[in-house]
Amino acid sequence: MGPQEKELTDVLDQLVALLEGEGEAHWSKRIGQASEKLKAEEADGIDLLLGAFSGTDSFRDLTIGEQDQHRILDNLRRRAHILADFIKRS
Repeated sequence: MGPQEKELTDVLDQLVALLEGEGEAHWSKRIGQASEKLKAEEADGIDLLLGAFSGTDSFRDLTIGEQDQHRILDNLRRRAHILADFIKRS
């Protein structure tokens, strides 16, 4: 696993913890699955993650509780998308 993949899995694990704390079972499971696939160096982990950002009711559309928590979600989500896109293009 390269440094970008390691950083991405760290971000995904932070997202999972945040989502679980907010009771977002669907998204915590899906993001967790992507993280586990990336840790196992399975190429479809990137596709699973990037797929979460597209379409109606996507991960990009999710809002959570308090403003501070939502700001953290936005920052982590943005970083995850940037890293996943970079890795996919590499």
